[in-house]
Amino acid sequence: MDEEYKEEQRIEQQEQRIEQQEQRIEQQEQRIEQQEQRIEQQEQRIEQQEQRIEQQEQRIEQQEQRIEQQEQSTTPIRPGVCPPRGCPPPTRIECVSVDKVYDSCFQVHSVTRTVSIPLCGASPSPIMPPFDSLTDTASEEAEVPRARPDGQNITSTAGANAAVRSMSGPFTIGTVIPCSLRQPITCQEIARRAVGGGFFSITLLITLPMTLSSPFTNNPAEVFNQTFTFTKTVTLCCPPGVNPDCSESTITTCNCIVTDIRDASAKEMEVTCEVEVCLVVKCIQRVELLVPSYGFCVPAPCVTLPGACPPTAPPQCF
Repeated sequence: MDEEYKEEQRIEQQEQRIEQQEQRIEQQEQRIEQQEQRIEQQEQRIEQQEQRIEQQEQRIEQQEQRIEQQEQSTTPIRPGVCPPRGCPPPTRIECVSVDKVYDSCFQVHSVTRTVSIPLCGASPSPIMPPFDSLTDTASEEAEVPRARPDGQNITSTAGANAAVRSMSGPFTIGTVIPCSLRQPITCQEIARRAVGGGFFSITLLITLPMTLSSPFTNNPAEVFNQTFTFTKTVTLCCPPGVNPDCSESTITTCNCIVTDIRDASAKEMEVTCEVEVCLVVKCIQRVELLVPSYGFCVPAPCVTLPGACPPTAPPQCF
């Protein structure tokens, strides 16, 4: 009987311990549930705050739009930098006629040419020099009397400057002859070959209209015009019908010096010119494009700015 009683007590104690453990587990679950409820409440509060912030941002954006609309209605749109909030949206789509550049390239090219110039007192030859050495391309043609060896005059229509075929001055070997570009550089397409992908290998004849003048006189008529030519091959996306253009090309340096006095009487001198050309080739075609627009440009009132006072020094190079 004692053993049965003891066994019942042990069982009863174990049941009590199990019940206590279940109570503790239930309390822990309640605490966890309370924590979850608090977290949920916090998330709801955060969500409400985010909603309030979003509403405030929407109100600010609406205010900025109203301000922008007011500025657009009162301030005309002018060329310049876009404001920090961005450029206003275009109001129209226009069809404009513009020069489209399909492709372009540039290269520095050096040209060396030697020409013969009669000196003052010599009888200029009525025969024009060959095209590959020098060619006179004066824009205005006029009948100009030119001296013949027998003392009579002949008439040339090669241009007014073409009649000037001599220079005066104490020229010696090494004398520097001023040179300059008298007309824009031009180019003419003489051949093309397709190389694939819409590209073409194009051979151009480049023309440099040059003017040489005497360093010993200010006489504007005492000049010597020549046209230097050379060929250049470039590869560009230049579809048929699109014309190469070289009008933006320029001369970076031009150095001409006397390299020879041809006879003892000093009737003719030989001048060698070294010209460095910045060659710019563009394939340009006039096309019609659709572009976004703000309408026509409205000029701003003219403003006269005062001069710099006091004057500022130029910037340091390094």
